[in-house]
Amino acid sequence: DGEDFEQHTKRVNTEIREVATEFLKVFTEGKKAFKHLNDLLIRFQSMNISPQPGYFLAILSDLNTKIAKEICNLIISEPSGPLSIHLKSFLYGIRKESKEKAQKIIKSIIQSKEKSLCLSIAHAYAWGGWTDDLDKEDIDIVKNLLKHPDKDVKVQTIESLRRFKEPWQYEAINLAIK
Repeated sequence: DGEDFEQHTKRVNTEIREVATEFLKVFTEGKKAFKHLNDLLIRFQSMNISPQPGYFLAILSDLNTKIAKEICNLIISEPSGPLSIHLKSFLYGIRKESKEKAQKIIKSIIQSKEKSLCLSIAHAYAWGGWTDDLDKEDIDIVKNLLKHPDKDVKVQTIESLRRFKEPWQYEAINLAIK
């Protein structure tokens, strides 16, 4: 149909936003949305389908941070569920609205040392663009992630160090040397 990449991307983004908006009309409470999303992921997994809902979930969180916070709390209370690896997506809208609120949630997650949740946070710093606007609190979070006992959490956190921008690049070097 002659659609170039930019047009295609814009159309897909619009469609995802529309689906997320409709989802939020049906699921107006975090608990119900959490249950539905968990059930969907479990069904996909039972059929050996590996869904990639991260972008959709990030849009959901951007559209309704209240529900995103509720879902984050539910994920934290059920860290073995299929949504745990997508925690970073729910934190997207929260972080965009209030970095301090997101950091508060993240600090409680790191204190729990729950592997799946800490791995999701480390992945967000490594690949989710969270190193684009670092501050002192983020540096403390990264330092704590580097102390996590799990190797995979450490590997993702180390990956994030190479993405640090000025003025934090020397801090990244110092953390890598330690």
